[in-house]
Amino acid sequence: MRTGKDKIREYFVGFLETNYDTVVPNFPATIAEGDIQQLGDGTVAYSGYYTFDLGKGSTNKVANAKFTYIYRRGADGKLKILLHNSGFTPAGAVEK
Repeated sequence: MRTGKDKIREYFVGFLETNYDTVVPNFPATIAEGDIQQLGDGTVAYSGYYTFDLGKGSTNKVANAKFTYIYRRGADGKLKILLHNSGFTPAGAVEK
């Protein structure tokens, strides 16, 4: 589990390393499918699938990934992220 910008960035840099060569993500991602479910009073789950481009030299790939967020509305009325999880689907990254 990682918290804070530096630790989260560290995760994504590691996530994108392949055979000691780094691929560079090209964001923003494209949400392919998403669903929001009400879990309780002020708490929702948002999950689905997304894609983003990866580049390495002249190689271009599309990464297929999934995500889940759980949000809760705080006393201040703002949504707070309680949980986030994302990762490659079995399709992984494929040539464009």
